[in-house]
Amino acid sequence: MFMNYFNKAQKFYLVGIGGSGMNGIAEILLEMGYHVEGSDINDSPVITHLRKLGIKVSIGHNENNIRSDVDVVICSSAIQNNHNSEVRKAKAFNIPVIKRSVMLAELSRIGKSIAVAGTHGKTTTTTMVGQILTDAGMDPIILVGGIIKNTNAGARWGNREYIIIEADEFDQSFLKLAPIYEIVTNIETDHIECYGSFEKIKQAFADFINKVPFYGKAAVCLDERGIQEILPLIESPFLTYSILTEQADFYARNIKFENDGSSFGVFHKADFLGTIFIPLPGEHNVKNALGAISIACELNIPFQLIKKSLSNFSNAKRRFEIIYTGETAVKLIDDYAHHPTEIQATLKAARTITKNRVIAIFQPHLYSRTLNFADEFGKAFDSADQIIVTDVYAARENPIEGISGELIANKIKESAPGKNVVYIKDKDLIPEQLIEEIKNGDTIISLGAGDINLALFRLRDLLRAREAILLTVN
Repeated sequence: MFMNYFNKAQKFYLVGIGGSGMNGIAEILLEMGYHVEGSDINDSPVITHLRKLGIKVSIGHNENNIRSDVDVVICSSAIQNNHNSEVRKAKAFNIPVIKRSVMLAELSRIGKSIAVAGTHGKTTTTTMVGQILTDAGMDPIILVGGIIKNTNAGARWGNREYIIIEADEFDQSFLKLAPIYEIVTNIETDHIECYGSFEKIKQAFADFINKVPFYGKAAVCLDERGIQEILPLIESPFLTYSILTEQADFYARNIKFENDGSSFGVFHKADFLGTIFIPLPGEHNVKNALGAISIACELNIPFQLIKKSLSNFSNAKRRFEIIYTGETAVKLIDDYAHHPTEIQATLKAARTITKNRVIAIFQPHLYSRTLNFADEFGKAFDSADQIIVTDVYAARENPIEGISGELIANKIKESAPGKNVVYIKDKDLIPEQLIEEIKNGDTIISLGAGDINLALFRLRDLLRAREAILLTVN
């Protein structure tokens, strides 16, 4: 059905195939019938999943992986093209080398696309929309920048009528998409290295919303200052949602946090639609749900079906993911939060599910973000009782002299004198040090877009061993 979709291109090679957003593209291309191969620096569960599907994945970037019969090379945004041997070899063969965003834009055209954008909340909201449409029998294609729990990948194949895409603003990549429906969760300063100023970020989001055609609709969160400031620039059809004002088209009232989740009443203008429970705590997740609800209603999905779907919601991995609850009520949670606003919201949500200590383990992501938001990071940990900061996860960047995780630890100490803050440069040392301090009922949450979850998994192993000894003694 698809083999002529990209004209003569039949064989695709993905550089950084296991990365966020890349593995999903690989799986969708495979489902479309194309030959897919790729490479990545490290092995991972995602790589194992791709291999099980029949995709050849090489560990390590090597120019010998690129053969002259490859038609297109797709490159992750984390790859520095000029320094990658596979990219250089592809160019020597005159093979087209395109960014992930370009391929994502092409895939967005194979169905009626629903794009979810925003500085925060994109993955959760995209996953919510995907689950609602799936439960409604609409069988959508889903592409997220995370790992969908039910598929262990960043993609779900469907019947092509609808394709739901997490739209990333990094490098202005979301402007290449052609969505019919959109959700914009918020607009804040981030990726300043791409835009140069907040004004340019806001203009890019306005341009993104204005890509919606006259027969589509964008849903925007009215609570967010950045969105409020671009409303005069929006020319495409849009609706609003809010947890703060009844002036929005969709709004929530009577918000409660209970049973490790959130319940709230949903109103559409003057009409009360009903009360919904989502198994996620935090006001930010209520807003994410409202965005998904508003677009689902725009697609004429019955509210009772939306309610049932969200009550059974299974979020993407690393989005407030509870990975362990021990016999002593110790809870381990892994979250992808890496921006000050995300960290503040996530820790505030963690506070709603415990009366005991909240311990945060934070791995800063990118040297530029660490530098640009150092003061904001310093104020983002108020809801934590104890904070451990480790060194920066560089991702696609080279180090900046004088910038490390210790800068964030010092900023937190300045903001909250007396707060228990420790800097441990090597994340691998954290579990053995922390296991000695954990008390019954503690909630430990890892925060960051890098690999800080590996330290949390090691801590889980130590806790299991400790509790096994206690059970044996008792």
